Amino acid sequence: MNTNESIISEALLWRYFAGQATGNEIDMLATWVRSNDTHKAEFQRVKELFYSTTYAPLRSTFDGKNAFIDFQKSTQKTAKTISFRPWLAVAAVVTVVLGSSIFFVLKQQIKPSQTSISFACNTQQSAYSLPDKSIVEFNKKSSLQYRTDVSEKRLTQLTGEAYFDIKHDATRPFEIEAGKIKVQVLGTAFNVNARNADSVVVSVTRGRVKVSSITDETKSIILTAGQSAYFAHNEFSAIKGFFVNALAWKQKELTFNATPLKEVITTLGSYFDTTLLLDTKYNNQQLTVKLKEPKIDSVLKLITIMYNLKTVEKGNTILLTDNTKN
Repeated sequence: MNTNESIISEALLWRYFAGQATGNEIDMLATWVRSNDTHKAEFQRVKELFYSTTYAPLRSTFDGKNAFIDFQKSTQKTAKTISFRPWLAVAAVVTVVLGSSIFFVLKQQIKPSQTSISFACNTQQSAYSLPDKSIVEFNKKSSLQYRTDVSEKRLTQLTGEAYFDIKHDATRPFEIEAGKIKVQVLGTAFNVNARNADSVVVSVTRGRVKVSSITDETKSIILTAGQSAYFAHNEFSAIKGFFVNALAWKQKELTFNATPLKEVITTLGSYFDTTLLLDTKYNNQQLTVKLKEPKIDSVLKLITIMYNLKTVEKGNTILLTDNTKN
């Protein structure tokens, strides 16, 4: 790194990944990374070196979770979009947009005694590079267990919702258990929504996957790019075109095209992680709109004005009902 061009030295980057940088240094590093794509690439290069060289013993002192939280806070006001290209090959480049926050690909460490490694996020979306270099982007309140004691395949278990970009390895198929289904892949990209374990949705953006019932593998289907399917009540629905809002949580955009209001409210409830109920009188009213980076208050206001509704809050539930009712 040419220190004449920047106040950031490579030594500082090494200390940052070892969890030894000061608060002021982290702020300075955040400003430097934001300034141009060359700096972002250098940040990524040093990170990959840190995890793959003789400096590996430093990892034990690295509190990755808190370090990246501090780093995100320091960039929150001005950062918009950052695309990272991991130097270790993955199936495809993942570009992540999180409005006014930075989205990092983190790397978990595996101890020799572990039989699995956990990846999780709670209040905000997160991305992780798995031990096999596959990339997983998690929606809120989601987690993944990755088995480390199996050599012939890559076994994982998902709770919640995540988008997978799987590194191709024909000798070690990648399997995901989610709710009551199993998804088998070699190398592809797809979304799995298992927030309701009894009703799982799989949507494929690249390649193809085999989706099977965990309890009865004779119940299975093949999905290819551009297709989605539900698994509910121990049965698969007919294969359909890619659900228009399957990746809404990831892309920060909702699209409704002559969509019944009942379905709109269900989608909004899932997107905002809020219980929304609609007066059945309006179930079949239709809505056509595209919402970019939607906010729940603005969306509900739009709907109440369009259909002369009002919102009534009851505990954690929001009811949309006839505005003419007392």
